[in-house]
Amino acid sequence: MIKRYVFVLVLAALLSFPALGSEPSSYKFSIGFDHLLLGFLQRDPRGTVEANLGISIGLGISYRRYFDGLKFNSDFDPASTEKFSPFWEIGTLALFMPYGEVGVNYAWTNGFYLGAGLIAYSVIRYVGPGYGGYIGPEIHGGLMF
Repeated sequence: MIKRYVFVLVLAALLSFPALGSEPSSYKFSIGFDHLLLGFLQRDPRGTVEANLGISIGLGISYRRYFDGLKFNSDFDPASTEKFSPFWEIGTLALFMPYGEVGVNYAWTNGFYLGAGLIAYSVIRYVGPGYGGYIGPEIHGGLMF
């Protein structure tokens, strides 16, 4: 029970960082509640986030690339509320299980983002012959700081 309280407190502290006044141009890292757990944001020369490279579930590697860069939506400007950022993503789960995804992210200037996509990954069975996989929807979210 104490572990849950500590987890909630740590999560609340992490989620409060963007509320301290940081701008999207200063974000360097991301924490995701999806396959890309901890990522390092990569920017183009104009400063637009173009990719996210990081660690995935099971100590794999993930690379998410935005088609036109990540667009941020202001909480205060109603005209900027429809900026979705399409992306493709490839990586591995548990070091050697490959996956791929295409989807969209919706990011706010405070660092939070939500997204959805279509994911496909393969599952190699450890005992006996066989090969399996999965193709289906995926919903994710996270925080950039």
